[in-house]
Amino acid sequence: VCAPHANQFIDPSLVMVTTRKLSRYDKSRQVCFVTAESSLKKKFVSLFGRSTGSIPVPRAQDNLKFVDSRIKIYCPDFNDATLIKGKFESKDLPGFTELFKPKSLIGLPNYLGNAQIAEIIDNETLRLSSAFKYKTNEKIKTLLTEGTNFKYAEKIDNSKVFQNVFNHLHTKGCVGIFPEGGSHDRPSLLPIKAGVAIMALGATAADPSMKVAVVPCGLHYFHRDKFRSRAVLEYGEPIIVDGEMGKRYREKPRETVSELLKTVTDSLYAVTENAPDFETLMTIQAARRLYQPLRNKLALPLIVEVNRRLLFGYSKYKDDPRIINLKEMVLAYNKNLDSLGLKDHQVEELKTETKEVIRCLFTLLFRVSR
Repeated sequence: VCAPHANQFIDPSLVMVTTRKLSRYDKSRQVCFVTAESSLKKKFVSLFGRSTGSIPVPRAQDNLKFVDSRIKIYCPDFNDATLIKGKFESKDLPGFTELFKPKSLIGLPNYLGNAQIAEIIDNETLRLSSAFKYKTNEKIKTLLTEGTNFKYAEKIDNSKVFQNVFNHLHTKGCVGIFPEGGSHDRPSLLPIKAGVAIMALGATAADPSMKVAVVPCGLHYFHRDKFRSRAVLEYGEPIIVDGEMGKRYREKPRETVSELLKTVTDSLYAVTENAPDFETLMTIQAARRLYQPLRNKLALPLIVEVNRRLLFGYSKYKDDPRIINLKEMVLAYNKNLDSLGLKDHQVEELKTETKEVIRCLFTLLFRVSR
């Protein structure tokens, strides 16, 4: 179970290659990743997926299609943003109770967001499981105030997907999954979805004699936006799911899934770096480089561990005036370096490559001319 998910192709390739090299695993074992079915319909991705034994999973968001343009939705009161009303241009148009089903998905245009339908109250009113993120995007609030066209997709039945995973596990296969549900560039994990817990528990519920090891794997790219960035993969302690847990899952599925999901989430946080925002992450990395006892070159795994500990300390003491002042100083330092086109390691070495000097010169001339 791997996170964070930065790239659809590079991430699984790294995990597959690295896992096969680990001596404590069977080197002939192939990690077969759970992959979006829509991706496997693409020619190149399909070839890659088939050759690595990918397990396709359909997603409701891939099936979203626009509803009749004469029907619009709006939010009458943002104090209760989960309540959505409909605008119908004609009385002959079908209502919500005829068109939609609970647990299906509706989406805003231009990929501004999706939300699950929790309840259909009447022909013109429905309630969402969670509100659209209007607080972080003014466009969403504008659309939901004026009324907007929208998309709809019915709930997906994933029983076939789970059965494919169970079959793979029962033959001692190795399944890989990115439980965040999609790739992103955020400095912290997205909410972990319950699929990984259901897969492990369902397999042991079907065969109480088997044990499933859920192995957390943290991916760390030092420059994820650059080609051939350095990366560190960190494996945590396996979480053993046995027949006893499978039995509890049959008796109390919701509680058992929640319990295992929390354990998996905590394990992933233990092997990943999580910052509240990108600015804080940059501050932590600069602070690590500036801290005198750490100025000597460190091994990549140790750099990741130091970053993680600094982030933990920051989250605990971020309101301390000294920490606030330190963050402001480090941010100012980073800003000064950026204005000169320099990196921190170049300051320490007191030298730059010729191409960097030329690039820095033209950058400064361009900024002055503006």
